This record gives sequence, C-alpha cells and structure tokens, in this order.
Amino acid sequence: MIKVITFDFDGVIVDSNHLKREAWFKLFPKKEKVSDALINNVLNRNLATRFEALRAIFTELGRSNGKIEGLVGEYAERYNGIVQGGIIELGLMPGVKEALVDLARHCALYLNSATPSDALSETVENLDLDRFFKGVFSVPPSKVSNLKKIMEIEGVKKREVVFVGDGESDYEAARACGISFVGIKNNFNNWDNTRFPLVLNIRTINEAIKCL
Repeated sequence: MIKVITFDFDGVIVDSNHLKREAWFKLFPKKEKVSDALINNVLNRNLATRFEALRAIFTELGRSNGKIEGLVGEYAERYNGIVQGGIIELGLMPGVKEALVDLARHCALYLNSATPSDALSETVENLDLDRFFKGVFSVPPSKVSNLKKIMEIEGVKKREVVFVGDGESDYEAARACGISFVGIKNNFNNWDNTRFPLVLNIRTINEAIKCL
C-alpha cells in the first residue's frame, strides 16, 4: 500500500516548464547583449540550477570573476520575479487542487523539486498549497537525497513510496532509491508506458497507484 506520494513541481503541479524557459529570453536588457543563441546553448546543457546557468552565461560574456557572483544574485532575483508572476497568472494545472485534497486524506504528500528552496516555498505559498504538503524539498542537495530523507521522516518501506514526475531525472531518482515511479506525460518527455505507469495529470494518479 502506498503511504507517501512525492511530487516534482514543474510540469506536475503547474504547467510551468515552458514558462520557465521563456523567462530566460525576457530576463536580460539589451545592454547586456545576451543573444537567444547563447541562452539556448546554455539551457541545452541541462545545468542543475538557474544559478549555474547564469554563471555560464556571464562567463561566456567574458565578465570578470569578481563581478560574476554579484550578477548571478541580481539576475536570479529578476528571474524569480518573472517566474513567480507568470505562475500566479498561469495557476494550477486543471484538477490539481481537487486531486491533492483527495490524496492528502490517505497519504503523506511531499514536494521534491529542482527549483531553489526560497523560490519554491514562495510559489507554494502564493498558490495556497502549504496545507497539502508535509514537506517541501529542493535541490541542492539532490532529488535522491531528498527522497531518502522523506522516507526516513515517514519511517516507511520502499514499496510504500511513489515519486511522481515528468523528467528523466525524476525517474532516475526513484530508481536510485528503489521506489515506484509514475510519469506525467507531456510534450517535453514524449514517454511511453513501457518502463513505468503514465498519466496525463495527477487527477488520475489514484488509478496508476493501484497498479503498482
């Protein structure tokens, strides 16, 4: 029996993957001379955090080491502002709140996202989701470490935990921890159901969990 459900955030709770990518192209003023090609190049490296992406961009622009960290902090804050505003406007994916109300009745719910902790906590509060989740975890350290910590907190067996995500890193984190995985199918991953159960959104997660 599944007792703990852990969710990735982007693409699972909010359809924000596209929004977060587009925010990069709105971030830099013309004076910075940051081309779309440079942004695409850095984003395609799949760096773990927005801070790493910003460091890569300013390094490519030839900014001095002494200035890069200040620029990273400044632009990370700007980026967060663009994203938070976009997520508030976008809102939750259809049926998410109703699904969380139902799932929270019989399972402990957690978030495990690559979004920085301060930004993720701000988003969760803005969307009035605090009451559904017993814990909100982010990277660093890692999604694997977070899953292990959640299992330790709840004192559950591996077979009693499922991770729900929409990215390959989510699936690999679940595999590394020996727990079940349910995938959210979207245009970014183009998954089929040969490796794990797939759903289009968390409204139908209960049916997938019954098959585990």
